[in-house]
Amino acid sequence: MNIWGMNTLKNKAEILDSFRENPDMMAILTIIRDLELNDSWLAAGSVRNFIWNLLSDKPAFDRETDVDVIFFDPDVSYEETLAIENKLREDFPQYQWELKNQVYMHQHSPHTKFLRCHE
Repeated sequence: MNIWGMNTLKNKAEILDSFRENPDMMAILTIIRDLELNDSWLAAGSVRNFIWNLLSDKPAFDRETDVDVIFFDPDVSYEETLAIENKLREDFPQYQWELKNQVYMHQHSPHTKFLRCHE
């Protein structure tokens, strides 16, 4: 369906199909899985941008679309997180990687303590 010159996705099944059918999305999800980071997720902003780009007939992951990955692991230091992020950028430069260990998010939001990624 097309509204105001934009494609539309009608339901959850169509959205999931668009994920499965997109080689970039599947590559990114595979890369995230292979990192074997505790409680790791492709963040909502990346999912939103992916869908918006599809609806706007743009490439799913263009140079403006960040690939935000979050995880929660107190055993991975801030420095190790930066090293993993730099390795992602080196190994997969076609994507705009941002990797955040939610353990350290209290530094950005001092009144909040996170125990898991979904908080």
